Amino acid sequence: MREKAFIIHVRGNKEREIYIKEQLKVTPFDYEFIEDGNIEDLTEDRLSTYFSRDLLNATPTSSCAFKHLLAYEAIVKNKLPYACIIEDDIEFTDNFTEVFKNSIAESNREKLETFFISYEHSLSLFIRRSELKKNKILYKKQQTRCAGFYMIDYDAAKMMLEQAKHEKIHFPIDHWHNELIKKGLLNVYWSHPTIANQLSHNGKFASLIDGKAYGSKRVVIYKLKILYKKIRQLLG
Repeated sequence: MREKAFIIHVRGNKEREIYIKEQLKVTPFDYEFIEDGNIEDLTEDRLSTYFSRDLLNATPTSSCAFKHLLAYEAIVKNKLPYACIIEDDIEFTDNFTEVFKNSIAESNREKLETFFISYEHSLSLFIRRSELKKNKILYKKQQTRCAGFYMIDYDAAKMMLEQAKHEKIHFPIDHWHNELIKKGLLNVYWSHPTIANQLSHNGKFASLIDGKAYGSKRVVIYKLKILYKKIRQLLG
């Protein structure tokens, strides 16, 4: 069975399109690109449906958030039990397929509801050794690890659309996810091990949203940061 995934993508960015299609060749995904929602597509009416304050302006931040919401709309419209949301700069690890499939089996066994499963380590956040349990992949947490690669169920997608329409979003999408956690509306789980990373975080790609540094220096700094975090994990 192939799992459904929605790819957050800026229409016209050929470099990222070619890159992510190559990555997806070794995954179990039946994927669909979310290409609507580019900055030029964001009218005042579309922005006001979900956003307030700074996000009422058509910017890379509002475009990214809008594309995530379009993915949620597709999940609800098609009554999908769950689906993955993947940004187009994600890099999968070699053990991706095994860990991902086991995580789905665990979520079914545990009967998780209104869930958001974070698979990436873009923020260098890991499960501490003292928390680890044998044969367990998913650990409940009180924050996300960015929005580069996650899985949500139908109930989470429906809830987030309703919240966005009624309360309006004025944060970047991953910050807004954390606001929903604080309200007790979204159940977030981290996978262990992590199986993905955003190249715009580790310095291999330029970010399309902010001006964070990229290039060889950034890559080295990021690798050192990951090493430090993993050592802390082993000692924890």
